[in-house]
Amino acid sequence: MSTVPPPPPALPPLQERVDRQQRQIAALRRRQEELAGELAKLQRSEQRLARLLEGLGSLRDATAAVAARDARAAAGRPAPALPPPVRPGGVRPLPGRVLMVKKRQAVVQKRQAALRQQQAALRQRQLVLAQRQQLRTMALHAQIDKVTAVVNSAQSTAFGQKGSITAPNNLMLTANQLFWSFLDPVLQKFNITSGASPSLVAWLAPLGVLATGQLALGGQQHERFVSGVVTFPSASLTVRASLRGLVADSMWQELQRGRVASATATALDQAGVFTARVRRGVVEITRVNLGGGGIPIIVVPLPPPPRVAWMVDLGADIG
Repeated sequence: MSTVPPPPPALPPLQERVDRQQRQIAALRRRQEELAGELAKLQRSEQRLARLLEGLGSLRDATAAVAARDARAAAGRPAPALPPPVRPGGVRPLPGRVLMVKKRQAVVQKRQAALRQQQAALRQRQLVLAQRQQLRTMALHAQIDKVTAVVNSAQSTAFGQKGSITAPNNLMLTANQLFWSFLDPVLQKFNITSGASPSLVAWLAPLGVLATGQLALGGQQHERFVSGVVTFPSASLTVRASLRGLVADSMWQELQRGRVASATATALDQAGVFTARVRRGVVEITRVNLGGGGIPIIVVPLPPPPRVAWMVDLGADIG
């Protein structure tokens, strides 16, 4: 029987990997500080050894000078050979101590070189981790920018005005989009938010663009033409249709205050002539028939009740 290989382990979420990389960078920085402390200690030890070597060299020069002086004083007289002096406490002779100090100094220098190599490797690893984290941050910012671009396009389609870039709605939308696009970089510039990963402001930028645009322009009228269909009752010559709910609240208030809007009406079921006008937010549709001499004569409509389509033009400054 063939066995089905187990599925590959799921990758951890991107934020967890970013957090883990940050913890590794922090650990590497602590290790670098420890190595720097050890290197400083070794440098101090090297300085002490150098001073000791200098003192031993001075002592050796003084000993040689005393020996030369004694030799000049005893010139011409044979002197018995004396055994080498035995130092109390088993202290090594001066040349042995100098050699030991030099060996220790060489060991210290080798250790310093090894520590420098470790520090260089740690800095290289930190640089690689920082570059990886920067690439992830750039990828996240690119995704956020794509979402923001889609939101900006939808908002421009919904609230934008045709015919001029400098129209009030277009200027408002442009300022809104630029504000949310540059808000996160400005906050990072002043160290208000961290630049390690996209901040909360960057993630909320698309929602901020939507909310601000809706609050600023959502209550305005964005459609120039409004239309509908009404049915005439059998005994009525005039039918009224309210524009309440069909236009924005701001436009309704303007119509209530006497804004001029043109209206037309067309029969759908049977022949006839219909007129329409807008008075204080209400469309009044009247059926008329042209008699002799072109004089409108009001007639009573015959069943079935006709259906009439009407359309209102709110003005060229809309949409």
